[in-house]
Amino acid sequence: MMSDATRHERLRIGKRIYPVKTTLDQSEVRRLESLFDSLAEEEEIGTSQEEGLVLMALKLAHALEKTRGFLERLAEREGKP
Repeated sequence: MMSDATRHERLRIGKRIYPVKTTLDQSEVRRLESLFDSLAEEEEIGTSQEEGLVLMALKLAHALEKTRGFLERLAEREGKP
């Protein structure tokens, strides 16, 4: 759950840990780390951190577009009598 207070947290993405300022609580930050871990599972050994981050961004963008399309179709169906 988000709070209004910004705090410092360490976020592990791929092979590195990044210091970030966030309003997310620690459980949400850990949940994000789990998401990143699941996205990174398919990477080949020897993939650089930069390549891994680009692949994660592409996977997230693709998932977001699929979800957007699904929600638009659902909204169209709900809007029809």
